[in-house]
Order: sequence, then C-alpha cells, then structure tokens
Amino acid sequence: MAEGAASAGLPPLEIEDTGGRVTVRFRHGRALQTRQDAGDLTEQQQAILDMLEGSDRALASREIRSRLALQTNDRRLGKDLSILKARGLAVFTGHGRGARWKLP
Repeated sequence: MAEGAASAGLPPLEIEDTGGRVTVRFRHGRALQTRQDAGDLTEQQQAILDMLEGSDRALASREIRSRLALQTNDRRLGKDLSILKARGLAVFTGHGRGARWKLP
C-alpha cells in the first residue's frame, strides 16, 4: 500500500499503534483527485486546472479568461469553474473584485 501511495504521488501513509489497535491514515493529495477526475473534463476545464497549477498565486476569473487560448464567454467560464469547485479540484476565496481561484 505504501508503494502504491508513493507511486500515485500521495503523502506517505501514517501508521499509529495505540496498544490494542493499529490506525493507518491515507492522506489524499491533489494529484490523485486530478488524475481520477480528468477523464471527463472538457478541454477548457483541463486548461484552467493547468493554469492554476502553473501559477504561483491565486487568479481572478478575469485573469483566467484572458490567459485562456480558447475563446470563451463569462457564462461558460463561470460554469466550468463551478464544476471544478464542486469536484474539489479548485477553490474560490475572497469576495467581489478580490475573489480568486486556486488549487486546493
């Protein structure tokens, strides 16, 4: 199990022996979530994830839209970002003009 977690790019297993019981914790990582859900993402959704992964800071929706090579409108971008958020692949922080998107 430890080798499988390491090959998937996940954090190491946590093993705790408390006398009469052993607890093994599997921590999830972003790499596993992205790999599991990437099969049915649209080209634009995958491009958004790639952009967020390559950024050293959280991005505003307008920044994401301007960086996308694909032509998109605000409604389509909003829907794609909502889908990524619902799947736990992107996180929305802040309010109004200060709102930003980043990876979890």
